[in-house]
Amino acid sequence: MSYQVEKKVITATPFLFMKKQTKPEAIAEALASMFVPVFQFATSRGIPFAGPPTARYVSYGPGLVTIEAGMPIAGQADAEGDITSGSLFGGDVVTTIHKGPYDSLNLAHEAIQVWIAEHNEQADGAPWESYLTDPGEVPDPSEWLTEITYPLKKA
Repeated sequence: MSYQVEKKVITATPFLFMKKQTKPEAIAEALASMFVPVFQFATSRGIPFAGPPTARYVSYGPGLVTIEAGMPIAGQADAEGDITSGSLFGGDVVTTIHKGPYDSLNLAHEAIQVWIAEHNEQADGAPWESYLTDPGEVPDPSEWLTEITYPLKKA
């Protein structure tokens, strides 16, 4: 797949999430176990969403991955229990859209990393994936859209 990588400026967005460490092969199950409670927490309190479900990869190693998964929200919210309130990075970022199943998202990450190196930029902080397509509404994985975002260091 060919990727169109774009540099842009975004505004910091409040983010309601859960944090978990998991094995790389169990990421899908971990995300499912985090998105549902965050969604239920926000809807039960009338907290409006400001974007699609999002997973931020805080650290990624061969043994364990640390993920923050949840929802961008409109405004601040109080944290409670396992639900944490924070924000997604604001400033210069590089993004691309991946079309296809989640198990090939690494190709989009690689395209961004190559772009960053070729343009003498530096990543700054944890990248995230925003899941633009609801698999419950679009069952064909070849049609799923995911936006990948990498924060950049200020020049």
